[in-house]
Amino acid sequence: MRPLWRDFILKVWGGDPLQCPSSKSTMKPVRTFLRNEEIEKRRRRVGVLDRNPRSG
Repeated sequence: MRPLWRDFILKVWGGDPLQCPSSKSTMKPVRTFLRNEEIEKRRRRVGVLDRNPRSG
């Protein structure tokens, strides 16, 4: 069973988002989404500042 997002991208753009650009083999997704808490934790760990491009 293929993910719905993959079908959408194939239909709209005609390219397979899971096809490796180098070897052309099918890549296996490790994880398809992160919770906000996980994103913030990773950003803090690597020292990414909280920058909002829409503000000021």
